[in-house]
Amino acid sequence: MGQVGENYVAIFGWRAQYGLSKLQIAYITRSPFQQLLQEGHRRRVVNAFLERFVDRRYAPRNNWCRDPTGRTRGEYDNLMQLIGGFSPGSNSSDSWRWVMSTNGIFTTKKLNNIIMEKVFEGEKSQPETSRKPLIPKKMEIFIWRARKKRLPTLCELDKRGIDLHSVRCSICDDDVENIDHALIFCKCAYDVWSRIYNWWNLGPYVNTSIAETFAGSVNQNMSKIGAKLWQAVEWTCGYLIWKNRNSKVFKNKSLCVASLVNEIQVLSFDWNSKRLKGPKIDWCSWLANPHQYLFIT
Repeated sequence: MGQVGENYVAIFGWRAQYGLSKLQIAYITRSPFQQLLQEGHRRRVVNAFLERFVDRRYAPRNNWCRDPTGRTRGEYDNLMQLIGGFSPGSNSSDSWRWVMSTNGIFTTKKLNNIIMEKVFEGEKSQPETSRKPLIPKKMEIFIWRARKKRLPTLCELDKRGIDLHSVRCSICDDDVENIDHALIFCKCAYDVWSRIYNWWNLGPYVNTSIAETFAGSVNQNMSKIGAKLWQAVEWTCGYLIWKNRNSKVFKNKSLCVASLVNEIQVLSFDWNSKRLKGPKIDWCSWLANPHQYLFIT
């Protein structure tokens, strides 16, 4: 909570369009003047804030039981600056106005847009294709969590004080399980990425971080449609690697690399072929030579 005047104007993002009223007086007498109220001067403190309009202008009655000092005085002066020039309309009624909207009307859609802008403002540097991907919403959320290192890997759980028997990777047991290891450097994950890159004829897989892996760009000359298709393959790959990891942790079952690659091929084709607006994708060419789709228009 900031100062009284500031709090009063923007409590939970709302602004009251009237002068001092019973609601305001109740707010003021609760905080931050507790030290005055505790001394049995509640009535005199309330009277000090009762409105008195002279020529339709607010004028406070400063009949304090004792003069406020320090922080209390500063808060009171700020409040007086805020409401000192207020003049109520003759026919206006009390109402609420939401300051985050130009028309002052609160809507859940507007609030949702504001939240999404704040949450994803760090993603503005990502390629344009990441804004309208061809994959389901749940996968977008997964990729965002992976980039922000907010997946519940064993290392992240250990950092948050959860007592674990071990933080080593449950798939390969070669290293501690952080996000980069779980999705990239685990032997199973790395083999899957290598086969996916080989399937798309992109050469060896050499990315060293989550940001590089999910960047969605492997060729500067690829078209926008090609970038969308490849992005869907990348994100599907990461999502299914994580899903396979969870299956191992919670059910003690996991797919082999070949089966995991086959599932990525089928699922990415299904989403791309159904969601892509434009040229049709052929299943046979998708399996045999998907590299051609990087340059499709």
